[in-house]
Amino acid sequence: MRVFVRWAASAAALVGSVSMRLMPGAPFTFRFGSRKCALSTVAGMLAWCALCSIAQGQVCSPLPSGAIAWWPGDGDAVDVIGQNTATLNNGATFVPAVVHDGFLLDGVDDYVDYGTSPVLNWTPDASFTYEFWLRTTDTEGMILSQRIAQGGGAIFNISLDFNGATSFGPGEVGVLLRDDNGSVAGCQQIGCVRVDSDTRVDDGLPHHIAVTKDGVLNVLSVYIDGVLSAQGSTADLTDGITTDLRSVGSERRWVLVNFTTQNRTFFDGVIDELTIYSTALTPNEVLSIAQAGMAGKCGGCNDPLLVGQSCDDGFACTVGDKCLDGVCVGFARDCTSLNDSCNTGACTEPAGECVAVPVTDGSICGDGLFCNGQESCLGGVCTPSTAPCAGQVCDEGGGACVQCLIDTDCQDACTSRALCMQGVCSPGVPVDCDDSNACTFDSCDTTLGCKNIPIIAGCDDNNVCTTDDACSVGTCKGARIPGCFVCGDANGDDIVSATDALIALKTAVGVNGCADFLCDVDRSGRVTATDALEILKRATGQLVDLLCGTAGSSTTTSLVSVTTTTTGIP
Repeated sequence: MRVFVRWAASAAALVGSVSMRLMPGAPFTFRFGSRKCALSTVAGMLAWCALCSIAQGQVCSPLPSGAIAWWPGDGDAVDVIGQNTATLNNGATFVPAVVHDGFLLDGVDDYVDYGTSPVLNWTPDASFTYEFWLRTTDTEGMILSQRIAQGGGAIFNISLDFNGATSFGPGEVGVLLRDDNGSVAGCQQIGCVRVDSDTRVDDGLPHHIAVTKDGVLNVLSVYIDGVLSAQGSTADLTDGITTDLRSVGSERRWVLVNFTTQNRTFFDGVIDELTIYSTALTPNEVLSIAQAGMAGKCGGCNDPLLVGQSCDDGFACTVGDKCLDGVCVGFARDCTSLNDSCNTGACTEPAGECVAVPVTDGSICGDGLFCNGQESCLGGVCTPSTAPCAGQVCDEGGGACVQCLIDTDCQDACTSRALCMQGVCSPGVPVDCDDSNACTFDSCDTTLGCKNIPIIAGCDDNNVCTTDDACSVGTCKGARIPGCFVCGDANGDDIVSATDALIALKTAVGVNGCADFLCDVDRSGRVTATDALEILKRATGQLVDLLCGTAGSSTTTSLVSVTTTTTGIP
């Protein structure tokens, strides 16, 4: 049979309808928003449901702004407005609760793990609210806990009677809030606040619990059934509240360290409609939710009327959040503008900012230039490798290594007049670096040009009046032979030159006084113009005989070459 179900806020206002096909006699349960309807069919009859299972006169409370996570607990652990689907552990299950179903915990080892999303970490000045329904006869136990796995550090616990190292009354709700710098058990330090209510909730009846933190006023408040029960100052909190163990019904840090008081570690009872906000709810908002009772909160993506409507999934890195299939779904923030060959744009929580995340060092990248070689990524930067044309010229246009692109590529300090022809250098003219000095080593540096480096070696200074000639600082020098002179050397520099011929000529006319044994080279008995002419011939390289006498002697010596040496008179 086909059953047509309709529900309405009033007789005049149809809110929604659904048509379904059922087997005769088969029970059917469905949910519309915060309403849960149970039907049984009879063959041939039409079923009708209006405000099913809601007490007469009760209406749902509008969902306050700032909700970032909501676990109704209606047969699953789905977060209906965020992405924080929880996990049931050790037999935790569901039972009818205030608003439809809730989480049933046995007080022995049951707990519900609601993940490690960064949106549930808090800065020192953050505002937040945790609110839920509770039903228990337990006098002590951990209702909800967020803390760091290792000892010390941040803690946010909501519990009955016991919190940290201190008891505060059987069946009474207490809150312990400690920041990341905390290290002392209980709350005996700066950076910690404990608030204890004076209202018992262990009577087995439903009670609405709300814990709010106002980051502006620095106040932590506990509400029981919509009424303010206790407050404390959070002004001493100086650091964030960063946690990685988060659970309903258990203090998992105590479980990890085998804390012996089990009834304090776990909670025995029902938790329903746990909702977390990034704002501090006002007293009126808390009261409205408490007074709505089993009508619950209106809204959330589990309401069929909100399909496709805007919502907030609690993540700063998603945009365009909309309700889809009972869950608030967002689309990843586009950070692709930061993408390049060495970086990937990514969004960071909780700031919701796009940042460039470097790819793995060594990843291949490139600027499209052949002459840069194959680049690779290093710290997010595309870094050039060794140039591909070592010892050659890189032709970017041709994508090849060649000898030259222009004539000057073929020329250096040691080569001139070389030409570049289709990438190949024609032979050039080597630079002559020979300085005609036997006392230097001659070479050419392609950058600096000719290099004439002094050496140490034997040599010939072409002076017949020296002996033991050797190179010294690039010059050939010898030791002077005592009493030695060169025939025709009028000025005594050991070289026959035109100057000597001029001195001899002046001597011939009576102007200078060149000794006969030096300048009377024809042995005529006196210095004449003929002697000056003979000396000039020798100075200009002509092989002529210069005949000189020894000083103070009439001995005659014939000199054919200045390299011919005799003892005394050359």
